[in-house]
Amino acid sequence: NYHINSYHDLKRMEASLHTWQHLMLVLRRDYQIDLTDDIIEFKSNGKPDLIQSPYHFSLSHSDQYGAILIGRQACGIDLQKEFDNLKLATKILNDVEKKEFEETRFKVEYLNKKWVAKEAYGKALGVGLNHEVYQSLVSIDNTLKIDNYYLACYPNEEFVIEVL
Repeated sequence: NYHINSYHDLKRMEASLHTWQHLMLVLRRDYQIDLTDDIIEFKSNGKPDLIQSPYHFSLSHSDQYGAILIGRQACGIDLQKEFDNLKLATKILNDVEKKEFEETRFKVEYLNKKWVAKEAYGKALGVGLNHEVYQSLVSIDNTLKIDNYYLACYPNEEFVIEVL
């Protein structure tokens, strides 16, 4: 798979492979869809999608964990190990969020939640993280912290999420 081979780091490549394998298992088990190269389309931005299917999916992995999201509309998921690079705030937060960031006592948590929420939003739109996504006001209400990992899905609806 081209997507897996695009990683230069062996650990990231393995995590991506395991996440894709889990997606194949869930699609077969729960949706009776056999994931083959001829039913996956990679958009110009690299976002994978199912051809001629009512379902959409999104994948994410961080360290040894992976997450998949399957829905009936375009969706995005992001899983990220906690980071403490607060300098990213100037890059990924819009003016409203920068003010909130400065006022919170929980800067690391706030920034991590915004990061995964915006990453999930960008994946759902099929654009990734870009200037428009950074400037968007994305809610962190449904962003989860699990141990030292953060997880967000977009749109904020009921989904079945499997973390592996």
